[in-house]
Amino acid sequence: MKGVLSGLNWRQAALPLGVVTIAACLVSLATGSDAVGVALGNALLVGAVIVPLWLIVAAPAVWRAGTNGVIAILAVALLFLVNLIGLSLPRVGFFAELEWNWQGKTLDLIWCLLLIGLLSPQLRREIGWTWETRPATLPVAFVNIGILTFVGFVALGNNAVGGATQGLTLERILFDASYPNLVEEIVFRGFMLALLDRAFGTPWTFAGARIGWGIVLTAWLFGLVHGIWLDAEGMLVFDHVYLVMTFVAGLMLGWIRALTGSLWPAYLAHAAPEVGILLALSLK
Repeated sequence: MKGVLSGLNWRQAALPLGVVTIAACLVSLATGSDAVGVALGNALLVGAVIVPLWLIVAAPAVWRAGTNGVIAILAVALLFLVNLIGLSLPRVGFFAELEWNWQGKTLDLIWCLLLIGLLSPQLRREIGWTWETRPATLPVAFVNIGILTFVGFVALGNNAVGGATQGLTLERILFDASYPNLVEEIVFRGFMLALLDRAFGTPWTFAGARIGWGIVLTAWLFGLVHGIWLDAEGMLVFDHVYLVMTFVAGLMLGWIRALTGSLWPAYLAHAAPEVGILLALSLK
């Protein structure tokens, strides 16, 4: 089995942390160190809840994989925390006037694209950064994308789950249909899944896709991230319904990524339920 960090160097590994650190310094100049300190404390509090819950599920796979498993888990946990801190920074300037967290997602996009630019062509393919898909997999992927759109329209839109109560605005349409969902796919089904698949392998076959613990663990973390957060009063919120829904969605997105070998079908699948919600809201 290849080393988990094979093909990477310290510059690539440090890039996300470096970008988020620079952003935190710039935000601190604009808002003051106290505001940034509170944001960092809140991010670490959420992380301190999410990471142990994630590790409970990861423990059996790590036990079997040994050192490679430990390295992969640590790498993914650190990547998650860096990502969480970037999303938690106080919004400044133009971003502060917007309803949705464009600042955090733009910061994600910057470090993701910079990191991809440093990767070799082979590593880019490994994380799914390619237009090429495996033969005869796109029709299956698009059928599932259609199903997810329908689920968003019927189940999510009509029941006001996933922010449907916030109404239909141009900003929401742009946020749901553009790069915010793409960067989540790059992080979860790209970087994280590749690291975990290296450590734990893909010993199972499901509906034509080779999968392993990586899909389970990225989906579980995806669910935890969406089901646990701090509200405006700084209180920890646990939405078990949304956690389960996003966990199941994460499994499906991971399967589409594994089936096609590319991130872009997974991105379309990620956006599909939200497009369904937008369609439902447009008809109300």
